[in-house]
Amino acid sequence: MSAGPDARAEALTVESSRRAGSTPLPTRLNRVLFSTHRWPWLLLDMALALMLYEIGIRISPYGGYRDLVSPYVALSLVFALAFGAISLGMGSYDRDRRFEYLGIARVAITAAILASIINVAYHYFALYAVVGRLTLVYGAMLSLAGVMLARWAITWAVRQHPYRFAVIGNSRPVSEALARLAAQDHTRMYEAVAWSDAFKQGQQPTARELIDANFAEIVVASDALADDEAVEFALVALRANVPIVNERNFYTRLMERLPIDDVSKRWILDQGLARPQGVVVATKRLFDVVLASVGLVLLSPVMLLIALAIKLTSPGPILFVHARQGRFYEPFRMFKFRTMRHDPEATAKQGFTRIQDDRVTGVGRLLRRIHFDELPQLVNILRGEMSIVGPRPESLEFAERMTAALPLYELRYLVRPGLTGHAQLKQGYAMDTVLDTRTKLSYDLFYLCNYSLRTDIRLMLRTVFFLVRGSR
Repeated sequence: MSAGPDARAEALTVESSRRAGSTPLPTRLNRVLFSTHRWPWLLLDMALALMLYEIGIRISPYGGYRDLVSPYVALSLVFALAFGAISLGMGSYDRDRRFEYLGIARVAITAAILASIINVAYHYFALYAVVGRLTLVYGAMLSLAGVMLARWAITWAVRQHPYRFAVIGNSRPVSEALARLAAQDHTRMYEAVAWSDAFKQGQQPTARELIDANFAEIVVASDALADDEAVEFALVALRANVPIVNERNFYTRLMERLPIDDVSKRWILDQGLARPQGVVVATKRLFDVVLASVGLVLLSPVMLLIALAIKLTSPGPILFVHARQGRFYEPFRMFKFRTMRHDPEATAKQGFTRIQDDRVTGVGRLLRRIHFDELPQLVNILRGEMSIVGPRPESLEFAERMTAALPLYELRYLVRPGLTGHAQLKQGYAMDTVLDTRTKLSYDLFYLCNYSLRTDIRLMLRTVFFLVRGSR
């Protein structure tokens, strides 16, 4: 992609003397629809659910309201909020799940049913006026049909115009991301084009040519362009309104984890960990305290029953207390309900719990399946040793071993370990090996560079449905 300086200067002069034109509308819409942001999809579903629920109330046999807003608008609001939260928790707005017909239907039907149950409970506990059951059914059914049809229409439109992007050069992160796309993109919604297939070797395109190529974005590998050449190319792409992303951003946006073999501590600090996070950290801590306090109060009867079941079915203490590595490498004592036979010698010999471990008791197996053995960690959260969302707390010995084996491992201890987290939800059960820990670390570092209260809420909603599936 090199040309003489005079030719490049002349091309820049010609391009700057006229308007390059505009990117086709389908391509611009694709940039929005395929973005990593989930909130536009959430707002769309909630707005449709709210509006259509109101209409359903009006057309029901028990409706007939003449006011601009029905007297039971609270029912519409509760249904829309519940519908959106459930859809978010089930992953309906994730980039790799947005455009699946069956997936959209499955999530929408589940969300409508659960939101209706919540709405009925709200109606009978909060409203004094009696609303006919058919009124609620009409609202829920119309909302469900409207959301599904709207999402299906968007999916159909997107499949007519795949997300077309160019790739300049090649590298390990780019190859891995493209392989991930090839494995997941069964409906051919992405179209990756090698730069050499779009333009002649050594040719630097003009802004008009970039627009005509109809690229939603251009992915550039780190060693694909020389510095001066990259700057000139970037200016042309900016005039063509074609975004340019480097290989790391392309990888992290698609995989939701960092390519830790290709980044340094300095790069990670520049991306987010070095930014002032005072307000975010304070808000996150307040959120932790409120949720942990409410959780302990509401779940105290359940925890008492679990404690009684453990005591009656297996000799030994009710709680398992173990030293874990905390924030800034400060050790703390983590609490869990005991799920294994109380045999310190056997535990010392066999070490970490494995899948199908014969030391796990009958009650412990159930607790592990639904993750209720983790409930005592709400006390650790109140004490400031843990957070609701964060990297998994590891034992001192394991943390020391992984710190020596993985250069970036120590960065995960810049935040409090969590009851749930991005890595746990993405990777599920991971073996305590260097290879599995490397993958888990890539998810943890992605969270560290991108965490916010909004992200934590989404991960907590995902955790609820993760628990419902009984995953371990």
